[in-house]
Amino acid sequence: AQRHTDPGFAFESWLDLWLSAGMHRWSIRDLMDRICCPLGLLQGTEDAFGTRAQLDTILTRARSQKVGLHMVRGASHELHKENPDSVADMWQFLTA
Repeated sequence: AQRHTDPGFAFESWLDLWLSAGMHRWSIRDLMDRICCPLGLLQGTEDAFGTRAQLDTILTRARSQKVGLHMVRGASHELHKENPDSVADMWQFLTA
């Protein structure tokens, strides 16, 4: 409700997708070794929707030559609102 005008619609749409027939087989892991573009991995340490383990998997599987990783202490899921400087810093890193 904090992030969506119509939280019921947002939830039902998300639920329908994640419970759909083919979703339990879906994974990006098999494609990760093809990633070679610059990567900006930015996550809050209090993000309830992602874990450091996910970022570590990306780090070990992707072939990118330019990778930035920054865990923002105390931030949650909306870094662009909570800590816009961290987003700007990552953008600067990636475009330098």
